[in-house]
Amino acid sequence: MASPELFKVIVIDESMHRQLAVKNMLPWKELNCDIVAFAQNNKDAYRLYSEIRPQIIILGVTGRRLDRIPLIHQIRHNDRDVQILLVMDTFQYFRVRSYIRAGISDLLLGKALSPEGLRAAVEEAKAKSRQMHRMSRDQERGAMRELQQCFLLHKEDHSSSVQDFAQVLDHPFYEFVHDGIVMAYLRVDQIHLIGCRKRIDRAELRMQMEAVLNENRPDSVYSLTLFLNQHSAVMLFQTSDCTQVQFIVRSLLNEADRVISEPMSVIVSEPVDDAAGMMAQFDRMIECSRTRFYQQDRVLDLRESRFSFRPLNKEAVSFHADLLDAVSAHDFAAVRTIQKQMLSYMEEHQIDPQDVKAYCSFVLHNVEGRELSFGIRKSFPYEDASKLIALCETMGALEQILDEIWDEVETWLSEKANSQYRRDVTEWIEYIHRNIHRKLTLQEVADHFDVSASYASRLFKQETGKNIIFSPEYYGGTQHCNNFDFAFTILGGERRCCLKVQQLLQNVYDARHTFRITDAKTAELAKYMENAFLATKVGFCTQFWYTAGQIGVDYEELRELFVLDPRVGKAHTFVYDEHPFWSSHCLDKDVPAITEIYRMPFLQGVIDFNDSMKKRFSE
Repeated sequence: MASPELFKVIVIDESMHRQLAVKNMLPWKELNCDIVAFAQNNKDAYRLYSEIRPQIIILGVTGRRLDRIPLIHQIRHNDRDVQILLVMDTFQYFRVRSYIRAGISDLLLGKALSPEGLRAAVEEAKAKSRQMHRMSRDQERGAMRELQQCFLLHKEDHSSSVQDFAQVLDHPFYEFVHDGIVMAYLRVDQIHLIGCRKRIDRAELRMQMEAVLNENRPDSVYSLTLFLNQHSAVMLFQTSDCTQVQFIVRSLLNEADRVISEPMSVIVSEPVDDAAGMMAQFDRMIECSRTRFYQQDRVLDLRESRFSFRPLNKEAVSFHADLLDAVSAHDFAAVRTIQKQMLSYMEEHQIDPQDVKAYCSFVLHNVEGRELSFGIRKSFPYEDASKLIALCETMGALEQILDEIWDEVETWLSEKANSQYRRDVTEWIEYIHRNIHRKLTLQEVADHFDVSASYASRLFKQETGKNIIFSPEYYGGTQHCNNFDFAFTILGGERRCCLKVQQLLQNVYDARHTFRITDAKTAELAKYMENAFLATKVGFCTQFWYTAGQIGVDYEELRELFVLDPRVGKAHTFVYDEHPFWSSHCLDKDVPAITEIYRMPFLQGVIDFNDSMKKRFSE
C-alpha cells in the first residue's frame, strides 16, 4: 500500500459529465488527494484499480441497468482497506442494503450531493484509510513475528511443525509465497569463536545487518527479511530463479564487507511454494551451515550441496605420532608441515568435521602431556584450546587457531630450554606441572623417577631454593593457577599452619589481597557451597537462554541487561549455543558429591536439569 500522505482517488461513473462534476467540486490538492483516473464500465474500473491501487474510490450508480456489485466483490476479494464511496441518485432500500453487504464504505445521494457533503465524506474516508493502513501494517508485523517465531523454534529444537508454518502462511500477507519463493539464510560466520576472543556488541551488529539488508533491497524482486537473532536472518525472495537470488545475495555480501567487520555467509534454498517445502529447505540450510566446514565459497547453493562425511580411519590418525615427535624435537617448521598434510588429508577424504576437531584436541592434549607444563597455560590468551577448536566452523578457522596454539607452544618451549636447573630437577618440575590437575604426593614423584623422597626433597631445595609441597585440594583446576587477580584466599586448618601458608602466599599476591583463616571443615564446606552456587547460576542462566530462544529474544542482550544489577555479577552468566550447560572438573565432582552426602533436593534438581541439557545438545 502506498503512503497515506497523498491519497489516490479513482472516479467510476458511466457519465463523463458527472465525472467532471466530481473533479471540479473540491480543491483535491488541498485535501492531499489526487484524482488519478476515471472509468465508466466495470471492466475498465477493475483494470485501473489493479494498476493504481487507490485508497479512495468514488463509485457512481444511476438507474437499475448498471450493477456495480460484482465490481465491489472483485475489489473486496483482494483489498479490505480501500474506501468505496457510493453515489446514488435516489435512496432505494433493497439496493442500498445489497451494496452495503457487498462492502461499500459510505453512501452519498447524488441529487443532494454538495461540496460540503462530499468533503466530509472524503475526510472521513481518509481517516478510515489511515486507520486501516495502521491496522494493516500491524497485521503484517504480527504475521512477520509469527513466521519468525516458527523459524526460530524450529532452528532451536524443532518444536515448530509443518502445520505451524502452514497456519502462518494462510495470512493474506504471505499470498506471494504460494506463487513460488527462494529463501536465503544469512549469518555472521564464527560468531561464537569471535565472542571467545573479543567482546562483540551484538546489538550494534544487528543494526549493521539491518542497515545493509534494508538499504540494499533489490528493485528487481520483492524480498522480506526475518531476523532469527542478532547475527542471522532468513530472507524470502518472490521468485523461483535461484541464480537471480545468488546474484542478489553476493551483492549484499559485498556491501556487508564494507559495513560489518565480521565475515558473513549465505545459503540459498531451492524454490518452494508451501509450508512443507519451506520447512524442509530451512532444515537443509541449517544443516548446511553446520557442515560447511570444507566449503570455500561464501554463497552456497542447496541444489549443488550434498554432504557425505567419512569417519576417522587408520590413515587419518597416523599424523599423531609424527606431530608429537616434531614438537619434542622443537622443530616447528616440521610441525606446521605435518599439520598442513593432516588437514589436507582430512579435506581430501571429507572426514567428519566433528572427528577432525576432536582429533586435533586429542593431539594437543597428548602434546601437553608429553612436553608441556602448566606454564604454557599461564601465558595462553584463551581459556581452553579444546573449546576454541570445537567452535571452529570452517577449516580455515581451525587452521588459524592451531597456528596460534603452536606459536604459544614454541615460545614456551624456547623459554624452557633456558632453564637454570639441572636436567633431573627440570624433569621433576615438568612432571609436577603435567599432573597438577590431580592430587599428587612427594612420594609419588620420587617413585616415578626411582629416587627416595628425602633425596628428591633435598635436591629440589638445593637447586631451586624451594620446598616441594602439595595442596590436598584439586588446585590445578582453580583460577588461582591462571592468574593472581583474586581478591581473597580462604585457608582452612590448624591456625599455626595456615599462618605459615599465608606468609608464603603474601610473597605472591599484592597488599590488596586478603586472607581468611577458619577451620578445615568450614573452609571445605565454603568451597562446596561456592561451586554449588556457581552451578546453580549456570543452570539458571541456561534456563533463561533456552526460554529466550523459544520466544525470539536474543539471550546476549537479555544477559547484558540482567548483569546491569551489581548484585548479580557477570561471572557464569555466559551461555554458548554449542555448550549450554556446566562441565568442569570442580563442578562435575563437587556438586554431585555434596548433594549425595547431605541429600540436597534443590541441588539435585540443578544436576538433573544440567544432565538433560547435556543429553539434548549431545544428541
